[in-house]
Amino acid sequence: MLVPHFAKTSFADLELLVQEILTDEPDVFDVKYILNETNPQKSDFIIIFSCLSLMLKQRAQKHACVDGTWKLVHNNFVVLVFGFVDLNNHVHVTGVGIASSETTNVFKWIFEFFKSNRFTEGSWSPTEIMADNSRAISAAVLIVFPQAKRRNCYAHVIRACDTKMQELHFSADLRETTLSQIRELSRCPTETYFDLAAEALITEWSSAEYQSHKDFAIYFQRQYVELDKNWFAENGAGCRTDF
Repeated sequence: MLVPHFAKTSFADLELLVQEILTDEPDVFDVKYILNETNPQKSDFIIIFSCLSLMLKQRAQKHACVDGTWKLVHNNFVVLVFGFVDLNNHVHVTGVGIASSETTNVFKWIFEFFKSNRFTEGSWSPTEIMADNSRAISAAVLIVFPQAKRRNCYAHVIRACDTKMQELHFSADLRETTLSQIRELSRCPTETYFDLAAEALITEWSSAEYQSHKDFAIYFQRQYVELDKNWFAENGAGCRTDF
């Protein structure tokens, strides 16, 4: 079977791309797909690879992280990496998937695979899922793990804010000062503290002399206070940084 819109690359070709990561353990391999015959470019698929020992390590955890990259495979396929982070902030990858794109279907399939599959017994139910601020991931979490806390990645917040400040032509010193303020905000232990601290910070930025500061205040309030504030160090929460 040829993958729609991706020339002569087949599912078998994709399996060979990551075959080297499998050692002497039994292969854990699954494929999910929906073919759109009317518009093949909108077809979804994911090929999932893991091994039994890694899946058992994941099931021993109460949280999971997922992230995607377009930099590892040709033909515009996205590689999704699934795993967890330990107390020493070491990343433990427990599975990878080669997917058509980062859609709700694709994330739902990888979550369903780790929740319950033919290779392991019973069902796995994490308390937290960590990722960037992808709406597709959030939708998939609600479908597969409705009881889980959806955590957003602090590192993604810092990178996005730094990019926005560069677009607004902040000086290097002002960018570093602002990032330090955001780092301090991220340490708030409760939502009440976060709301108070964020309000004070946004008021400070909004009263600054330059319009770029005011524009950044509007951006930050909308994106990381109103739409997404699951990125600060709330008491009882798990790690806040994914891969």
